[in-house]
Amino acid sequence: MQTSLNIPELVSEIEREIMRLVSDKDAATAGLYAMCRYHLGLDGSGSSGKRMRPLLGLLAYASIKGEYLEALPGAAAVELGHNFSLVHDDIEDGDAERRHRPTFVGAPRHSAGDQRRRQLFTLSRKALHRLTDLGFSDTKSCACSASTTTPAWLSVKASTSTSTPAKDPSPCRWSITST
Repeated sequence: MQTSLNIPELVSEIEREIMRLVSDKDAATAGLYAMCRYHLGLDGSGSSGKRMRPLLGLLAYASIKGEYLEALPGAAAVELGHNFSLVHDDIEDGDAERRHRPTFVGAPRHSAGDQRRRQLFTLSRKALHRLTDLGFSDTKSCACSASTTTPAWLSVKASTSTSTPAKDPSPCRWSITST
């Protein structure tokens, strides 16, 4: 069990996990992965952002489990999903810069930004699938129901594998969506 955590080391671990996903695997897709690394600041420029979201996730996991390595794919997925939203924001707002660097937005570069946005989303999902490879279940056994204090903007639904409604949906799959 780990007793202390080094923040710069955690950020490096997050970036190594992300690089596993965005490194060149095939010459045919090298340009697409290069665009992703550019946006993520993993192109050697030193403009990578703070990695605050995945860092908080690793710290939370480590506070419960005493270590963080198992949670790295989830942290990478969070960062890639966040960056998907940043590219989407750049496209929608027509932003020319992000982190003091040019974006891929603006004709004819708009399609490159859109392509990168889709790739980041896909890579975030690929990172989540790695959690299953590490033994995390994509379902959760639970003996609970949605609370009456659930915020109005959040919809929580439980479904079971039986065809008749169960009073205690356990085990169940939770579907959480925002409205």
